[in-house]
Amino acid sequence: MNDTDGSFALTINSPDGTEVVNGWASKDGNSVVIGGASQQNDSGGTDYEVQQTAGVKAATAATKSSLSGTYHLVGQTAGYWQSTDSTPTNVSEYLKGQVITAIFDGNGGCSVSGSGKYFNRGMFGTGAVNDSDNSFNTTSCSYTVAPNGLFTLTLPLTTGGTEKITGWASADGNVVIVGGASQNSGPDGKDYEVAKTLGVKAGANMTNASISGTYKLVGAKLAFWQSTSNGITSGPDVFTGDNITATFDGSAVCTISASGSGYSGNNGNGVVTVVPDAQTSTACTYSVDPDGAFTIDSTMDGNTEHVTGWASADGSAVVFGGPSTEISGDNTGYQLELTYGVKTLLP
Repeated sequence: MNDTDGSFALTINSPDGTEVVNGWASKDGNSVVIGGASQQNDSGGTDYEVQQTAGVKAATAATKSSLSGTYHLVGQTAGYWQSTDSTPTNVSEYLKGQVITAIFDGNGGCSVSGSGKYFNRGMFGTGAVNDSDNSFNTTSCSYTVAPNGLFTLTLPLTTGGTEKITGWASADGNVVIVGGASQNSGPDGKDYEVAKTLGVKAGANMTNASISGTYKLVGAKLAFWQSTSNGITSGPDVFTGDNITATFDGSAVCTISASGSGYSGNNGNGVVTVVPDAQTSTACTYSVDPDGAFTIDSTMDGNTEHVTGWASADGSAVVFGGPSTEISGDNTGYQLELTYGVKTLLP
């Protein structure tokens, strides 16, 4: 690890070769973030990918009370649905995004609520994007916590039965992560999905000074674009990844620098278009609410941006994002954003 800023490099050896992964550890050592946009060339072609991995330090004596409090989370899911109730078999792709509030009572009882969107369409970008609500009202739940911080939520389903969700809480309880790859079979098809949800514990009496310092963030954006030019409904998939440095002065002034790439394709039905982002730096202003909700106002690439998110109770981590739609000319973008970052050793 680099003692200057908390950056680290992992060397991973596998039968396919050696890979070096770069990331940052939080100042308190309880959370890490890895990722960004990359291109890998081999004899068979080029791999364009956006990676974002968050991790937490395992606990040794966690209990239900370790997870007591309110958590704000952002979820991002990408998947394929393979239908078996039609001929020929139909496959569609989808994106699900949510902003979730989870409240744990410290004794095993909890409640969750969320707002979100569900975007789906046929393969190869040839179908219209279906935009539907993916919100849910406050739902009671129960939870357990293992000594190492592994927790399980048990939620009732409207169709009957229960759903179990597992995740990890950091050793100090200020960060939670949920997700992974799954396959779910139903009577008329099968779901293949990868889900990721990252969240932070809300604070109390927080101020602008609570997030004073430098943060390293990794952003991942997934989008379907739908063009209606000439009466044709189609569009590419777009993946965008950014590495971001944000410095907050403890008062109300901040600076942001970002670099990354966007990859646009027609879901395997065409040539990938690369749109590299030049290094961009901009001044900004920010404010923090008592529970850790923050806003950042900046002008980047000529566009005014208003970003909202949450900082953890101890100021060691930040998360923001969610689903949105963007209209540009005769194109509409249906997108999910999830950006996570940690406070570094830098001043």
